[in-house]
Amino acid sequence: RAAREQGLQAQFMGTYYSAELALIQRAGPAAEGFTVTYHNAYWYDTLVPAVDEMRKFRQRKGRDTSYRPTYYMGSLAVALAIAEAMRRAAGAGKLTRAGVVEYLEKLGDYNGLGLQRSYQFVNHRLPYTKLYRASVKDGRFNAITDWIKLA
Repeated sequence: RAAREQGLQAQFMGTYYSAELALIQRAGPAAEGFTVTYHNAYWYDTLVPAVDEMRKFRQRKGRDTSYRPTYYMGSLAVALAIAEAMRRAAGAGKLTRAGVVEYLEKLGDYNGLGLQRSYQFVNHRLPYTKLYRASVKDGRFNAITDWIKLA
């Protein structure tokens, strides 16, 4: 916002650390067009099966189903990945710390019910992201790309 107040007309971009709706709410109109990289689905991405399942789960438990922040969605992605690795390790008779690590490293074909492009780690990081652009009118970040593979 300060940059815009000083007349700087630049396209700003941030990482997933700045991909939270609170940024749009706090910056107001100055956030319009702010572009971020983000590697999970947003709570409002209703076409993503994991988001739909988590909403249903929260409803069954009598919990609030309003917007959940990006760190909530990231935690859900991690929990689903670890649970899947544990299932696979158990199925192979290797439900040990080493076995879970082994199967975490083999999750390339798993997408966490749509939360991620895949869990194929490269140098201990996920190599896929999407670009999202802030829309003050919509009060959210809208995807402007499909999955992008990082170099």
